Amino acid sequence: MAATSFPVLTPLAAIEIVDTAVTNTAVANASGSGGTVTLFYVEIDNTANSAATYLKMVRAASATPSSTSPDTIMSVAASTKQYFAFATGMDQTYITYWATSTAANGTSQTAPTTAITVRFLLRNSTTPT
Repeated sequence: MAATSFPVLTPLAAIEIVDTAVTNTAVANASGSGGTVTLFYVEIDNTANSAATYLKMVRAASATPSSTSPDTIMSVAASTKQYFAFATGMDQTYITYWATSTAANGTSQTAPTTAITVRFLLRNSTTPT
């Protein structure tokens, strides 16, 4: 499934992106932005996997997982759901991401056994504060 983006009404963020099928194929520019977006929250559901999974993100419009070095790597233990919150937000130009079963970068970008679900909460430069 492709990433789905829709507005939300919270004091913190105005856009929610939910992707229920994250694998080792990069999801390019999920934020749909060319301007600054501020990422406040990431929820990663790895409950379907018996091994750790790594969500990798880059601040680029696209990425090739086997050759692009991620700017951010979020580790999620086996059979768990992990929550990452950024109190003042993490500024991004784009949100491009993929998931692997290895922390290493480079050619060893093996997909998790089962696709993971990722949820982002963010605000873009046109969102009222």
